[in-house]
Amino acid sequence: MLVPEEPLFRSIEQRDEAAVAALLDVAFEGNWPAFPIPVPALDHLRWRLGSPGVVPGATTVLELDGRIVAYDGSIGRDVWVQGSRRAGCIMVDSAVHPDFQGRGLSKLHLRHFLARWADVEQPVSLEEGSNNPRLNQSSGLGSERMRVANTVEVLSRPLSPSAIARRAFARPSTASLARAARSLLTPQRASAPTNGVLVSSVDEFDARADTLWERGRTAFDYCVVRDARYLNWRYRDPRAGSFRVRTVEQAEELVGYSVLSAPGRAMTVIDLFVADGAHSALNALVEDAVSTARLEKASEVSILLPRVHPYRKTLERVGFAPSMTVPNMGHRPRNDSLLDFLSTDPTARLHVAFGDSDHV
Repeated sequence: MLVPEEPLFRSIEQRDEAAVAALLDVAFEGNWPAFPIPVPALDHLRWRLGSPGVVPGATTVLELDGRIVAYDGSIGRDVWVQGSRRAGCIMVDSAVHPDFQGRGLSKLHLRHFLARWADVEQPVSLEEGSNNPRLNQSSGLGSERMRVANTVEVLSRPLSPSAIARRAFARPSTASLARAARSLLTPQRASAPTNGVLVSSVDEFDARADTLWERGRTAFDYCVVRDARYLNWRYRDPRAGSFRVRTVEQAEELVGYSVLSAPGRAMTVIDLFVADGAHSALNALVEDAVSTARLEKASEVSILLPRVHPYRKTLERVGFAPSMTVPNMGHRPRNDSLLDFLSTDPTARLHVAFGDSDHV
């Protein structure tokens, strides 16, 4: 028997927060979360636990003799799937206390989690699998995940000679390489209107974000629901991290937004979303991201995007090109066929962003 004690598997409760934060700290050797946050880790954990989607029982702990020794965390958020809104979540943290590792607790925890959805509707989940081979082997996550057919890639736009050289070494024949090299000769400038469209900054998403979501969701068959409630929780709460929100308005209507990372050597477009057919807004937001990165002397700017996507041509036109493929983006098998099209159709209308994960 791998586990000598009888473990108690249960949903997390508010009284568990401090113990879970301590567990994450020791399990990740003081490197949780793995990106800078302006608040204590416990506050960040509480932010995660307060996600807007409601999926009871999706965040769980394992107790042995009254001590929390394992934790599986999730973030709940609604998902748009082929014309309907579904309850969804992503698994974001899986941790076992170092004193109890090697006893099969990860696999046991996963079995309990999946058994919970055996007789009820399973929450929708599309996420990047772990790159940790030990975790995948111990939990079985790697073998069960169904990969998406519309491969998700990281596209980058080099902004310095060294970044150009790195891309040339990795992908010497990309057509956008020459465009990116020529762009180094273009003088730096502040962001400017594109076809009369002006990009500006905002501190909070208002009700117009709900209208934008209604206008933009029609372009996709899979997308996290990006309404005002979700966007403010994800990008405007200081416990989430440091982000910059840029928006485009036309006739006082919100027609698009982007979310940029904090200034740094490599800038990231963490989220990008526009109303269906709002080409001027898309052009303006992409040009604004590149211009902002150049003014801040970033070496490159990156974005996450499937190979087939309505924003792709606009990004390629200004020098974005694949720099790497995101491994293991997929979903676990379900009791129904709701997400099967993502694994079989390489042109599936899929929209994902860095902000859909817990990596930023």
